[in-house]
Amino acid sequence: YCHEIAVLVLNLQSFFRLEKVVIGGGISRQGILIEGISDAYEELFKDKTELGFEPITIQACHFHNDSNLLGAASYFASENDL
Repeated sequence: YCHEIAVLVLNLQSFFRLEKVVIGGGISRQGILIEGISDAYEELFKDKTELGFEPITIQACHFHNDSNLLGAASYFASENDL
């Protein structure tokens, strides 16, 4: 599971100039998950010397499970000029 997410992060990084990736939702409270994703990402990255970009930080979102609610509220506010 962690390896698959690390592959997704690496793929996103190849298209966008990412500074860091934050994982939200209730699962982000599991430190072992964030550590597993970071370890898998580092393992993938060290095998890819020709990528042309630097590794990024992967961490848990500060708001954990509330991140989806804050994102929805922000979207609603921007769509309704609040």
